[in-house]
Amino acid sequence: MTLKGWACKTDNSMADSVQKLTPVELHFKPEAAVSGAALFQSETSTFLTFNAVQSTGGGSVWENVGTALIEFESCFATRFGSPNDEGLPEHPLYGLGLQAYGIWEVLNSEWAGAEEQRAQKTTKRIWGSRGHELGTNSIGRHFIFTFHDSTFECLAGGFKWTLLSSFEEATKTILARLESE
Repeated sequence: MTLKGWACKTDNSMADSVQKLTPVELHFKPEAAVSGAALFQSETSTFLTFNAVQSTGGGSVWENVGTALIEFESCFATRFGSPNDEGLPEHPLYGLGLQAYGIWEVLNSEWAGAEEQRAQKTTKRIWGSRGHELGTNSIGRHFIFTFHDSTFECLAGGFKWTLLSSFEEATKTILARLESE
């Protein structure tokens, strides 16, 4: 079984500059017991896999739907590691509603803003007045995936997802994509 889709394309250019956290609604989420998150990254490609579940019975029962394969487009930066689900209260965005076993987008991200300022300075230093400029929001959107044992964050243009039957199928798909780079 293979299901595919795109994450919603939201507009990250909000008028105010206050960080806001919004859930990314897919028909699945990371499994709570054994999320099994794995990151595969090269200089040009970024993939995230995890055990996925979906709600049956109105949210009280969750069933395994395979391995989620997330492919990020135009990924600028990643963070992968702590906190785990028990450490989320210490995450800077916890007060905005960050919860375990979910997929989130940070609007007006301070991390994205800091990276964009750094990239603008680098571009100005290298190119000077020779006409090369970065566009607004060139760093991308800030996504967070929360798991049982870790948290993944990235700055990317968006992502597409595929549900596959196994981790082995996901790694074969990733390796084929990486080999074609």
